[in-house]
Amino acid sequence: MKKKARLSQCMIVKNEEKNIARALTWGKNIVYEQIVVDTGSTDRTVEIAKSMGAKVFHFTWVDDFSAAKNFAIEKAAGDWIAFLDADEYLLDKDAKRIKEILIQLESADPKLKPHILRTSLVDLKEDGTTNGITVQDRFFQNLPKLRYQNRIHEMIAITSGKLIICDLTKEISVLHTGYTEAVYKETNKVERNIRLLKKEVEDNPENYDAVAYLAETLKVSGNADEAEVLYRDILKNGVSHINSARLITTYYGLMHTILMRDKAEEEDEFFLLYEDAVKFSPEYPDYDYFMGVWHFRKECYGETVTYLENCLKKLEDYQGINVTHVPDVLTDIYTALVRAYVEISNFSQAVRYCVLILRIDRYREIITNTLVDMLKQEGDSAGAIAAIIGFLQKIYDLNSLKDRLFVIRSAKKTGYKALEDALIETMSDEDKSWYFSE
Repeated sequence: MKKKARLSQCMIVKNEEKNIARALTWGKNIVYEQIVVDTGSTDRTVEIAKSMGAKVFHFTWVDDFSAAKNFAIEKAAGDWIAFLDADEYLLDKDAKRIKEILIQLESADPKLKPHILRTSLVDLKEDGTTNGITVQDRFFQNLPKLRYQNRIHEMIAITSGKLIICDLTKEISVLHTGYTEAVYKETNKVERNIRLLKKEVEDNPENYDAVAYLAETLKVSGNADEAEVLYRDILKNGVSHINSARLITTYYGLMHTILMRDKAEEEDEFFLLYEDAVKFSPEYPDYDYFMGVWHFRKECYGETVTYLENCLKKLEDYQGINVTHVPDVLTDIYTALVRAYVEISNFSQAVRYCVLILRIDRYREIITNTLVDMLKQEGDSAGAIAAIIGFLQKIYDLNSLKDRLFVIRSAKKTGYKALEDALIETMSDEDKSWYFSE
């Protein structure tokens, strides 16, 4: 006989009237109870939560997320806790799946029952596309020995025994909307986080995870100089006292800071940082991206190709928990590789990356011109022109006047008259008359 799995949904909130309804909707059909702990809302958050049947409690804010969350857990009667933020939610299919998994676990051998169910956390941009994917521990057993720790960037810790985690990152995704730029500005989360992290570091100066979080947040807020001091402190004193994810972001932050300064006298340090970073996390693609950009700026095109190609290969294989920013700059990488391959006379690879860019945006004029200029090497014979037009038709709709004129203009700019004439010849008499009258 299957046992019931009582799931208590908990959350702490303040001024979440825009999110609270969705936050209390996703789990309505699978949870045993919904517990909302309000830390001082002045909007309709509490009113909406009560109208939706949630149990609402009040907690005086003491600048400590763990204290507020642990207060919420104390109010929960379920066997399991779902502790999502108000700006996080599950899709219906994942909500149903998590319930199925909990029922299976409650029916299994108690000795095999994990403390935590680890899921993916998908950060969404303002347009709904994915900004990055990490992992989080939002579902866990309701046990006295499992409680949150840390004033901010809190995490579940166990007071006795070994923490057992079940990896559901391939099955369950929590969607998160709270860290888009607009939301950050609206809720002042950056300023709040800096204040709390500074308190945490002041109270626990050897908590290098908190130091790393503080450095990251300062960098996001535009305080790069202050962040750099902390990055350097971590690498000097805290490498053995910090978790791997934070160390990866520390190397990332300091390399990015030096790259943005672009000072020749910092090259040796930059290269040493790269060596240390890839020694620690050889699979992380962003470090190779930084090296590729550094060499591209110095017009060292062979090295540019080496590092950027390494970056793309690592991105293809990457399964780490740290967010990689490489997908956001893919077009920039392809563009740099076009230039680099042209400079080292590897035209087949340059053509390949031109095509990849134009499949994303076929009206990138400078890339089209570069492509046509390379294709010009095929010559002016009828066979060569026919083959080139056939190739370009895989990118452009040459039956469309807009696309045909775009490619004609590129042929004209690059001096490929045979291609220009051939494309004009395919135009109707009316279009030709219009074209030559321009």
